[in-house]
Amino acid sequence: MQEFHPVIMRECFDVAQSLERISNLYVLPFGALSFDILEVRTFRAEENEIDSKPKLTKIESSELDSILQSACSLRQNFDISVRSAKNEDLIHFVTLSLHAHNAKANLVLKAGLEIREDEAFFENLYAEVARQQALQKIIIEPESKAKKARIMEILKKGIERLKQENILSEDSKLSKEFSFELFSSEYVPSLPLQAEFHPKIAWEKANDTTMEFASFAIAPNDLVLKLNPPQNGVSGRDLLGDYKQAERTINNEGQEVKMPEIKYPQGAFSKSDNEDGSVLYHAQVLGYVSFLQDELKLLDEKDFKEVSLRSTGNLLGGRKKGITLSITSPNPNDDALGKGTILEAAVVDIIGCIGEKSRIFANDLKVHGQTHQSSYLEAQTCEIDFHKGSVRADSLKIKQSQLGSIDAGSVEIGELSGGSVRAKEIKIEKLHSNAKLYFSHLLEIKLLDGGENELYISPRAYFEDREKIEANTQFMQGCVDKINRLLELLSKDNATIKRAKPIITQLKAIMEEKKRLNEPIDKRITKAVAEYIVIVRHAQFLKERIHAIQASAKTCDMELKALDETLKDAKILNHSKWSRHNDIFYEHLFPQGRDMMSLENEEQCNICVDELKLKRC
Repeated sequence: MQEFHPVIMRECFDVAQSLERISNLYVLPFGALSFDILEVRTFRAEENEIDSKPKLTKIESSELDSILQSACSLRQNFDISVRSAKNEDLIHFVTLSLHAHNAKANLVLKAGLEIREDEAFFENLYAEVARQQALQKIIIEPESKAKKARIMEILKKGIERLKQENILSEDSKLSKEFSFELFSSEYVPSLPLQAEFHPKIAWEKANDTTMEFASFAIAPNDLVLKLNPPQNGVSGRDLLGDYKQAERTINNEGQEVKMPEIKYPQGAFSKSDNEDGSVLYHAQVLGYVSFLQDELKLLDEKDFKEVSLRSTGNLLGGRKKGITLSITSPNPNDDALGKGTILEAAVVDIIGCIGEKSRIFANDLKVHGQTHQSSYLEAQTCEIDFHKGSVRADSLKIKQSQLGSIDAGSVEIGELSGGSVRAKEIKIEKLHSNAKLYFSHLLEIKLLDGGENELYISPRAYFEDREKIEANTQFMQGCVDKINRLLELLSKDNATIKRAKPIITQLKAIMEEKKRLNEPIDKRITKAVAEYIVIVRHAQFLKERIHAIQASAKTCDMELKALDETLKDAKILNHSKWSRHNDIFYEHLFPQGRDMMSLENEEQCNICVDELKLKRC
């Protein structure tokens, strides 16, 4: 296969953006490219009175050492050679993570990285560190033996620490992510006393939202709270080259801030001092914890009379921690889960109602009561007595559903009136009127006691299939867009090749004659032929990229065809008469279209698919 021909990009202040431009131009995944640093230029950055962009003055090599010691801000740009990623490149497994305030950076080694201890591995790691510095605009100091020796020593010590963590598999690959500090700046930020409530931080990061009025799930040995002492700063330049002034950390009375005393229930948490001066609090029990006004409060009950914003707040993260709980309302007609409350637990058993705009996320969920029409439930297995809201589950049983929204793998419903049901398999004891049922394998109705129902044999019935269709459709549209961009580039290359080919043929003949006569060849001829060869190789590369994308799209297309094919075995088993008017639809992807059948006051019959048509069977 023709390799991607390296592209030289000069004076890049934003290397990541330059790589992205090449990636988009040639429709290559970002990770398929890497680069070599050809030259680094360093500039003094000064405030510009005209606009917000800093005034840049290039620093000559002879001045660099003295400038690095001075109190000024710096910027760098790069000449790079963008190329295909090589097997020895570590771009997929190595990154730098900047701390807040850009004063420190950790080297992050990702799961799957093969750890070796030969010099070649450390040379590749050292080179990748430099690339990551350029990508993240971390100032790169001039290359020297002392600099390389210093960084190499930190890398080797980090790998030694890694080996002690017991996270290497038998094939010497990392089983999970590992990081250690690699760079620190002369600048030390002034920091106030900080309390890091780790369960909240982790939940908000995973869910990409902030949450108040909540307790968060913890398990034994989990780090719950980290108290970082106040830090007096040191003025200097951070890792991104910005010179910053630091101030002393004091309270409103002008005194230095002291560490607070945290209240917590004995036996629920352990307290320890960390080597960096911080104080750590670890969980010793399973439950939910909140942190407010210097106090850790634990909810470790398994049985509640009510979970609401007023009584407990939201209970979050318990699904992953394996928490089991039950809520039993004194009055089954009252809300056991209050208005607007979020509950996350592994196993939940509720006697009572589910309130307005409340949400439950569980593995195993039972609701012996009614769900509000604005509520949302999500579980692997779920049982509901009276459903009016929205629910999504792999396996679902509902005694009665009225205008509810149901999304499931398989669902059994005692009595259904209105609303919508989407599932692979739907079994209904008694179906009333005005319901929309979407299924892909089986719909079984014991008694049809109504009309104006719409029954759909649909490839989009099951939520996993629906997501797959949406993702594949989007992917194939992306393939079309990529191919069109590549065809445009290929058209330009082909036009250039067509124009140049007669001239190149003549130049090659001249070169052969010169070789035969053992005469020197004009450098202009050699250069012209070399440039022509580069264009030909580039055109071949574009053709191969087009074929590769077409193959990916074809694979995606075949997956959808296989999904569409399963619909041909779908059936409606109706054990009663078709009372009143009901419509049946069969939607298919290949070719895209639908068939329809209407039944009104007809005798009992089943419905199946034959040659893209609905028929009685």
